[in-house]
Amino acid sequence: MKKQIENISNWIRSNDPVEQIQQCKKVLPKIYNPVIARYKIHATDENRVFHFLIDMKTNRVILATHNIEVIRVLSRMPNMFANYNLTCGDIAGVKKWKLHEGFDFEYPWNAEALDVMFFINESIISVKPLTNEQIYYYFLVQQKAILINVILETLETMRLDSNPCNLLYQQSIYIEKYQQAKLVLEHNVIADHENKYFYVADWAAIKQIDMQSAARDIQLNHELMNHRISKTEYARLLYINKIRDENDLMQLPEIMKDFRMFNFGYLKL
Repeated sequence: MKKQIENISNWIRSNDPVEQIQQCKKVLPKIYNPVIARYKIHATDENRVFHFLIDMKTNRVILATHNIEVIRVLSRMPNMFANYNLTCGDIAGVKKWKLHEGFDFEYPWNAEALDVMFFINESIISVKPLTNEQIYYYFLVQQKAILINVILETLETMRLDSNPCNLLYQQSIYIEKYQQAKLVLEHNVIADHENKYFYVADWAAIKQIDMQSAARDIQLNHELMNHRISKTEYARLLYINKIRDENDLMQLPEIMKDFRMFNFGYLKL
């Protein structure tokens, strides 16, 4: 395994581009957990909206995905440009982009390079071949996208577990309930004669407790929920930035391993 990982940079930097891609496709599934296979960054359905990441130095599309958050993160890297909300089919209100024959969403940089005319749906065939360093970088960006997608989905699941607001307006109710509880505690409200603190009064009636106890209950639940969500935000900032700024392909599995340990050791406490 270690030897396979060490060989990746050599395959990408020194070999023929076709061989580079073939070797990487063989080795990466052995490095990453098999679950990664579910997150290939494709846009195979022509009628779905997808987003592009473009290298401004070469005008090549280096990533195409349905996940707008992945593009937002990676577009903050130097010389990257994001083009959002495109489709190959006819969808009202969405910009249409014509796919070139042979365009590969998994390795889009191998297709025709695009010049600035891309923005009016025209293109030219690139006459400047990519260097080994460019191919290495583009493949690195693609693997970053896979990991970012996995991390964001993991954090989203944890947030839903911490704050399952699937009912319409439920989040607004939670906020208003907390605000009422704060006022009840601040003003030492014992009874809600004017129906100003109806959420707290309802909670007190259901739990068969007094208004002050109900307000403390609501406040504690709110703080616990915010605490759990704040941990996911800390993890998002920490690992998304780590991945975005990493320039060594061989370090990406280490970042993912660290995230999994962080997930089980910190986020789930």
